[in-house]
Amino acid sequence: MLAVYAHETGLISSVWRRKEVTKKIVQFAASNEIRNNSLPIRCPNATTLQLLYDHSLELERAVMATKNKTQQKLNFDIGWEKALEKQVFCNYDPEEIVKREEWKTFFEESF
Repeated sequence: MLAVYAHETGLISSVWRRKEVTKKIVQFAASNEIRNNSLPIRCPNATTLQLLYDHSLELERAVMATKNKTQQKLNFDIGWEKALEKQVFCNYDPEEIVKREEWKTFFEESF
């Protein structure tokens, strides 16, 4: 995602292949001890999450037909809450990442 964003915003020329760029990004992050939990993330807003919840529950009910609908919804809600806590619907925010000085320098010097 970061490589694509960097390319789309002109930080990387089109002569670079995504695989090469990704490798350089991973190496840079590792060599600078940049941890995943230190990168800015972007999560869906409440409206999007509600739509996702509603559609997911609807599919759950369609695929996993059960007599105990109450227990099924309870299990679904428990899984949903765990997913929210783990931020599984969130992604790194490439726009914010490339604003950081170390990443600006990396892209300027590497590509």
